[in-house]
Amino acid sequence: MKLILALFAALAIIGLGQTYKLPDLGEDSLHEDVQKILDLYRQSVSGIGVPKTPQSNFVFERSLEEEMLDFMNLLPMEEFLQTLLEYITKDQKVQEALEYVFTPEFHDLLRSVEALKEFQNLVIYLEKSGLPVIEIIQKFHEAIGMEKYVPPKIDDTFESQIGVQKVGDGMGAMFKDLGDLVPTKKTQALYDEKMKTRNAFSDFVKVVTSAEMEKLLYNLATQPNYQKLVSTCLEHGLDFKAMREFSKKLIPIPIPIPSEDS
Repeated sequence: MKLILALFAALAIIGLGQTYKLPDLGEDSLHEDVQKILDLYRQSVSGIGVPKTPQSNFVFERSLEEEMLDFMNLLPMEEFLQTLLEYITKDQKVQEALEYVFTPEFHDLLRSVEALKEFQNLVIYLEKSGLPVIEIIQKFHEAIGMEKYVPPKIDDTFESQIGVQKVGDGMGAMFKDLGDLVPTKKTQALYDEKMKTRNAFSDFVKVVTSAEMEKLLYNLATQPNYQKLVSTCLEHGLDFKAMREFSKKLIPIPIPIPSEDS
């Protein structure tokens, strides 16, 4: 499930909230434009990954968001943000891919998927697992200029002042470069430790790696509206596979992937 698994990558990349300060790029207008771009993405998951309560030595007081933040804290954040900024400001393919999410075409396709009962079932399942997916979708809607997301019941932004260049090869190259910055031995060790000692985290992993999760992903992956959204996004350079690979490096949760959804 490319699109849903990409949420985990989104948490890592744009779920920085106000935890990290943007590196100083100077006083020119480019810095202001880049700041606006990052603010849009930060807003999409504002507060996600940021501790809502002070850190505690007691395991039972830590939330799932706090557990996820521990993985982000392993990143060399200054270098990570500089790499991300270089692609956003200089790589034409990345700019075109990101610009696409602001278009009426993408919004229409997203609405058609969100209306599917298969998507709604997945949202409910993830929400109950402890992942605030409804909040993520709500803020993503707001960031890309869509109307407010109605959840299921549970009871020219990137114009550069310095011109467009080719840094790598679009989002695939960007996520590879970002993934190269992930200290994989440390993230794997942290994952193994949390599975043994952190109930909120281990319970969440059990839910999202279950047979029920795999069934929900498969049901959504076979829907024509979903397939159209994925194929259209790929045509516009939104590389979900690369995002998924980055996500697996940062938080190595073995989420099941239906064979039909390569």
